[in-house]
Amino acid sequence: MNKEEKKMFLEVLKSNDLYKFALDRAENDEQRRKISAFAEDIFLQLAENSIPLKKVMEENPEKVAEAAKNFISKINK
Repeated sequence: MNKEEKKMFLEVLKSNDLYKFALDRAENDEQRRKISAFAEDIFLQLAENSIPLKKVMEENPEKVAEAAKNFISKINK
């Protein structure tokens, strides 16, 4: 993930209401920094790990739809 992508993802995180709420509830600046660092790390890891999935979905939408359909059918049984 390049710098621009990281910046974009962090902007998405910073606009998230739950993230803002967690920061507002922090008792002090140190807690705020810890929450922010943890959330940023997790969010960027999730975003980075989802990039290959997005590529697979774009390249093989029919196969992904079929796999999802089969998975949902198994859950509903």
